[in-house]
Amino acid sequence: MLSPTPFTSPDLKNGDPLLSWKDFKRPRLRRFSPPSNFQLECINCALLDMIGASLRRAKTTANPIRLRPNPTKHKHAIRNLFAFSDEGYAKSPPPEHFVPFEPSVEINRCIGWTELSGRDINAALRRAWVHQDIDDNQTYFAIVYSFVPKAKLKAETIISQLEFFHITGFYNVSSDFTNWLGAGVLVDFCDIVHPFAQELEWSEHWYAKNPSMLHAAVRYQAQEGIL
Repeated sequence: MLSPTPFTSPDLKNGDPLLSWKDFKRPRLRRFSPPSNFQLECINCALLDMIGASLRRAKTTANPIRLRPNPTKHKHAIRNLFAFSDEGYAKSPPPEHFVPFEPSVEINRCIGWTELSGRDINAALRRAWVHQDIDDNQTYFAIVYSFVPKAKLKAETIISQLEFFHITGFYNVSSDFTNWLGAGVLVDFCDIVHPFAQELEWSEHWYAKNPSMLHAAVRYQAQEGIL
């Protein structure tokens, strides 16, 4: 990719810049490339898939995964996520203050990603009486999930999922409860951000406040009969 100006660089702004005198004499701002929702959702689902597999392994071996309770910092989030890996699971012994993690929540299952033609999408949407600006000749990426039927949302079910995401390192960026179905199952995985995301996306400040703020929002909505 060529840069449109002599004072901008086509390189992504990852890590520190070059510090040669040549670069000082010709400073160029590197490119910001915001991740797409598809990218974020794919990474989230891949991580959740691995977390689920690790939990099943732990249950089979009767050797529970141990996590740091009430994580508030980025390093806490990364350490808890590390515990699900082969290396983290084999690391012995875990710190004394870590606790067994044996959740009973059911996270919506991602079946995988696929490609769909615009023509097929439009045909399906016309049958469903939905109008979208989709080009018949384009190919679109899609992520496929298990179907979650509508039901009465329950505050404690939502909170249990929020707690699952938080302790495994995800930052919840939204309290939009239209993205929850069933008794309280998240169906929009762009509402969470994995801890490997850029600093502008994963906020340590708000990660620490997530539990108190979101739990209070859920309970308020339930109390007001909004859920």
